[in-house]
Amino acid sequence: MSISVIEIRGLCVDYALASGVLRAVDDVSFTLSRQEVLGIAGESGSGKSSIALALLGLLDSTDSRTRGSVDFDGQSLIGLDEAGWRGIRGRRIGAVFQSPRECFNPTMTIGQHFEDALREHFGLSRQLATTRTLEALERVRMPRAREVIGSYAFELSGGMCQRAALALALVLEPAVLIADEPTASLDLLAQVDIARLLAELRTELGLAMLVISHDLGLIGRLADRVAIMHKGRIVETGPTVQVFREPTDAYTRELLAACRPASTRSSMSGTGATA
Repeated sequence: MSISVIEIRGLCVDYALASGVLRAVDDVSFTLSRQEVLGIAGESGSGKSSIALALLGLLDSTDSRTRGSVDFDGQSLIGLDEAGWRGIRGRRIGAVFQSPRECFNPTMTIGQHFEDALREHFGLSRQLATTRTLEALERVRMPRAREVIGSYAFELSGGMCQRAALALALVLEPAVLIADEPTASLDLLAQVDIARLLAELRTELGLAMLVISHDLGLIGRLADRVAIMHKGRIVETGPTVQVFREPTDAYTRELLAACRPASTRSSMSGTGATA
């Protein structure tokens, strides 16, 4: 029997706007098992990224409200204080986002970001941190990894910057990786490279992954299961191949029809569960 590393029940996320309250996530429930990849797909504004922010404790408490239960490895994350999040965010749950350059302080080198994380969480010396950084960058197939350690984010291409962000997300050996639109800001070749890399790392590291995207081709390539979101709710969920081939919800059928033929080719030619 599979063991859930993440369990979400009845999650609601509301945002306070000048015009009133916007419910971005409405009674969402799902589980993520160890070493499983779950894709959350849907159009922009469907609530996908709000789920990621809730899982990472990054929602602004001054203008948002979260209800329901969010458990990680049996621990409730709702109401966790910042001290509690320090042991979860980054350390147990890693994340990469759509705009990788925004993950880095432009006044710090790539290596300094890794050094700070490794010394803070693992107490490594500067020399050991540099060694671990090089290993992490080489793991994500970073070209000229030694040079990148001394580079700034603005000196890297979009694809290299996303590789660096991915390496930083994995350097603390988290159990779960959240990839929120990880290819959306990249050119076509970089998108293909990052999608392939995520598939390889999933196998090599035994990661559980939550892949959030409007790109059904990416979901089809990576995800064992998929949840389709529309207007803050999950309207359909199931094994990715089954949902893509025989959707039961009208919105899912419309979403797939809008993306064909590209999504169909990707999902049928991908690796893993969608092969």
